[in-house]
Amino acid sequence: MTARPSRRPPRTAAIEAAPPVAPSAVAVLAFDPSSRENGAVALDQAGLLCWWEHWTAPKNGTLGERVLWIEGKVRLAIAELRPEVVALEHGFRNRHNPALEAVLQTIPAICRQAGIRYVEYPTATWRVAALGRGWGIASKTAANTMLRRLYPDLSVIPASDLDCGDAGGIAKAWWNRSGNSVMRELASHGIVMET
Repeated sequence: MTARPSRRPPRTAAIEAAPPVAPSAVAVLAFDPSSRENGAVALDQAGLLCWWEHWTAPKNGTLGERVLWIEGKVRLAIAELRPEVVALEHGFRNRHNPALEAVLQTIPAICRQAGIRYVEYPTATWRVAALGRGWGIASKTAANTMLRRLYPDLSVIPASDLDCGDAGGIAKAWWNRSGNSVMRELASHGIVMET
């Protein structure tokens, strides 16, 4: 998959992005948000990277304006990709930053409006789920290096893009914990189990 600039003209250009995918193809859309740099990654029904974008909020805006800009990008990604589930890093919550906390509280509402399930993972939890035991307290750089080694499909994301790397880790953690690979294998043989 070759990275290319985003096809949507944001107020500031996306750093890099992968091509859009068919909406029915997305199993999970994961976010690693902040008030400035944000990563978003989608995995397809096989658990492989199918879309990613890095967003940089306008630096000349107030925090409230940046938060609204980020919320708009989240809404657009959810509307365009229509994932089965949205995953977010829970460790990002910040009670000392009410404006930023407000946008994070809107993500579940956006998902409910769209009829999409929403899950959160604390940082240490998703790192262990995606990388294995012992990686829960790894630095962001070390975790991203290991993610690229374990999941070759994530290696198309530039190594310098730690936010999209983290979003990829959150998506892989959901994939690994959801049992999707087992359920899909059973379904391919005509066996359907209630979850």
